[in-house]
Amino acid sequence: MILCAGNNETFDFATPIGVGLVDSAINLTRHCLVHKPEFLLFVGSAGSYGEHKIHDIVESKTAANIELGFLDQNAYTPIDNVVSAQTENVKDVIVNPSNYITTSESAMAKFRTLGVGIEDMELYRDWE
Repeated sequence: MILCAGNNETFDFATPIGVGLVDSAINLTRHCLVHKPEFLLFVGSAGSYGEHKIHDIVESKTAANIELGFLDQNAYTPIDNVVSAQTENVKDVIVNPSNYITTSESAMAKFRTLGVGIEDMELYRDWE
């Protein structure tokens, strides 16, 4: 099953599931219960933390939900906030689908240090 966010970013070959935590979680769950997919593939745009150029195609099987407060040590999480569909021990580009789009150069450098390479621009949060 090929998915996209929707609203302003749709593709003829993909099923839109919504933008944001709530819409995407509800719509993806509903869709999977009805259609029982063998796999999920999300297509969309992402911003680079400096290692990728505009129009690069980046494939990732790993996502982390790292908020800016965590980077500044102003917040913590008791949960494992990294999810991966990797079955092999392969270095993957980590996608950060947080609730905010990063504008700080120093935050981008911290993300790169953690191995996070791109930021999902549509706030898609589920990691299939």
